Amino acid sequence: MTHVIDNVAPATVDTWLPPVAGGLLRRRLHEAFDQGRSGDLLVVTGPAGSGKTTALAMWAADAAGAARIAWVSLGPLDGDPAVFWTSLTTAVHRATGTTGRPETVGLLARSLEQLDEQLIIVLDNGEHLRRSAGMVSALLSHDMPQVRVIFAAREAPAAQLSRLRLIGRLTEVGPDDLAFNPREAAQFWSLRQRTLTPTEATALVDRTGGLAAGVCAPDVHTAGFTDVLADFLRAELLGRLPAEHRDFLLRCSLLDDLDARSAEAVTGRRDAARLLDHLRREHHLLVRPAEEPERLQLRRPYAAFLRDEARLVIAEHLPDVHARAAQHYAERDRPEAALRHAAASGRPQLAAEVGVRVAAPLVLGTAREVFLGLPAWVPARDAVRHPETATVLALAAVARDDEHTAGAYARLARERFGEVATERRLPMQAALCLGDLLLARQREDVEAIGRTMTTLLEVLDATVPGLVPAADGMRAIAAECLGYAALWTGDLTLARSSLEAAAVHSGQQELTLASGAALGGLALVHALRGDVGQAAQLAYARDPAASDVPEAYRRPARLARGLVLWLRGAASDALTVVGAEPGDRDDRPSAYATGLVRARILLTLGDVPAAREALAAAGPATGPSLLDDWRAVTTAELHLAEGRPAKAVTAAGYAMRDGRTPLDSHACIVAARAHLAGGELNAASRILEAVHRTSATAGPWAQVNAWLAESLIADRLGHEGAVRIAIGTALVIADVDGLVAPFGEVGGEARALLDRNRDLVADYPLLSVRLDAVRPVASVTVSDRLLEDLTDRELAVLRYLPSLLTVRDVAAELSVSQNTVKTHVRSIYRKLSVGTRRDAVGRARRLGLL
Repeated sequence: MTHVIDNVAPATVDTWLPPVAGGLLRRRLHEAFDQGRSGDLLVVTGPAGSGKTTALAMWAADAAGAARIAWVSLGPLDGDPAVFWTSLTTAVHRATGTTGRPETVGLLARSLEQLDEQLIIVLDNGEHLRRSAGMVSALLSHDMPQVRVIFAAREAPAAQLSRLRLIGRLTEVGPDDLAFNPREAAQFWSLRQRTLTPTEATALVDRTGGLAAGVCAPDVHTAGFTDVLADFLRAELLGRLPAEHRDFLLRCSLLDDLDARSAEAVTGRRDAARLLDHLRREHHLLVRPAEEPERLQLRRPYAAFLRDEARLVIAEHLPDVHARAAQHYAERDRPEAALRHAAASGRPQLAAEVGVRVAAPLVLGTAREVFLGLPAWVPARDAVRHPETATVLALAAVARDDEHTAGAYARLARERFGEVATERRLPMQAALCLGDLLLARQREDVEAIGRTMTTLLEVLDATVPGLVPAADGMRAIAAECLGYAALWTGDLTLARSSLEAAAVHSGQQELTLASGAALGGLALVHALRGDVGQAAQLAYARDPAASDVPEAYRRPARLARGLVLWLRGAASDALTVVGAEPGDRDDRPSAYATGLVRARILLTLGDVPAAREALAAAGPATGPSLLDDWRAVTTAELHLAEGRPAKAVTAAGYAMRDGRTPLDSHACIVAARAHLAGGELNAASRILEAVHRTSATAGPWAQVNAWLAESLIADRLGHEGAVRIAIGTALVIADVDGLVAPFGEVGGEARALLDRNRDLVADYPLLSVRLDAVRPVASVTVSDRLLEDLTDRELAVLRYLPSLLTVRDVAAELSVSQNTVKTHVRSIYRKLSVGTRRDAVGRARRLGLL
């Protein structure tokens, strides 16, 4: 059917455009249509319902005042060159107001070359031309300065496009340009007296893919919209495809991604690559994602529609399609997709086989929810007949942290292990070993972790490469488990190297829980050293708070976060992050460590009784040497804070070894401070020398503590220069990462030295502000007896301390030098186990000395 519009000719000339009542004036598209010049070709392509005709009609109506427009709405008959020639020439002559019909394309082109005003020829529904496309190509080969041709179709015309694109005479508007954006969707519905919020408009565009037929459908906001859109796509999309193409497209719609290999796997067609390219270029049903240009994916809303249609049209073939897809993705090392398709196939034994082969590591990966849902579609009764089914159900129980059920299924699988085909035995054995390892990891049983990890690695080493596609993922999990066990046994060097490897390889295998746990363990290793910058970065790299993540995988990162906050001076916040001890006794190392960290933070806050209670609630030492050392150091700190230096030395001695861990160094430092409190300066100095020799292993936290203890020794000896060197060194180390807690750990005497040397602290403004908010740990006596009695001269000086007299005034009163008074004051502080004049007065009054 041919229609002509002539907006400048006399009124007797017929005028026509497709109806556009209520249409939206889309300036963005109009600007794109205006880009071409006279003599150029504008090609507008898009699938059914993309709004090509409406957009062009709105633009043509807007442009009609400046040009004559011949609109040809093509139909199936126009595929006949004779019919198309009649339609074209009739439209042109009616638009230009001329008569007669040229017999050849050349004659028509010569007549159009003579036009003195612009003519726009719109060929709508151009997909009907096919055999007549040569006429359009021949027409465009002529130079017609006043003529512009617009070709709108579901697929681009092959003829002349390359040549015109090369010489710059082609303008292309595709389906992405035609798609509505949220702003246009909101504007369209505002014309219909319906206001959409930005969120609603975005949701509408996401749901319809911006397809005009979807966005502008009258019932798009009703429950029946999906059915209406499906009816449209069924008629305009599938109805126009050949039967073999329809079947191919429906099968491919079930895939996770579209490429030639995947399409060939589920359809069996060797020409899958050609068909996919045809559906992309000719029908615009597929698009290449910008982030992964090597892949294809169905445009919205076609993807959802085609999957729903596949369930109706090829329902009897769906199990086979999903089974093919499962095998294909298993071979391509895509375990998540393989397991999901195996489940969708409705063939439990296939699902079990796939699960054993490739999906075992996904217990800690992105498809964890698939494992959690396994019992719903793998019948438990099949476990009795099929050992592989028992194996995957055991792994599902591991994912739920259900040790009892996992053990029962694992025993059942092992009892019938001999019934499995030989080539499938090693994958099944590896999966069972992995289940044992994961249960040991979730229990945090260090000995069992070492034993089961060794067994798993022996099985993997015995397999032929490729026989267990999930082997790399299993090795990554084993590395995380090894690092975690090494952490609690105190081998922090091995823990660090293993956890670093686990974080990298788990990330590559998309094992999110394993990589998160590895990062959390690494964060705790760095936090124990006082490398708080690195610890914070690692501890916050993953969110450990997800409710479905086992506690064993969350605690290390949480402990690291708490230590970071505490070391930087935010003790109250740290206590909140670390959390309370579990209500019931929990003997797992991470739970035990939680109690130890709480005790240390409470001690910093000055609540010694609560710290003692937290240490008692943690229970006795459980075995791993790191926890033994940690408890010994915390106990020694408490004894020292309670005024029992001799007991502090004894407690710290349990953790004083060769300085191979930060806690060894902390134990040495606490012992040195205890000797110092007892007046044994030489013993304290010898211990600190050993700490300095292992400073690289000790880390910044212990280094700062050691230098602060050195400043106390130098002060007792009256070496003011050495005091300033020690304090300056401690400040330099602490300033790198903002370490503050060590300045509160060493007590009031060290804080008094800092106050005397405020000029050194002032060189570190940020650290100085944090230090002002930190209070030293108060020393609390538990007896009425001093460590060492005060001399008569010290008692004489003590009586002046409550007064406002300065050191000079006291010296004058006693007729001694100022240095003598200072020496007596330092000795008084030491014997009273205090660090400031105010604390000395308070302690002396409690002891009845004042």
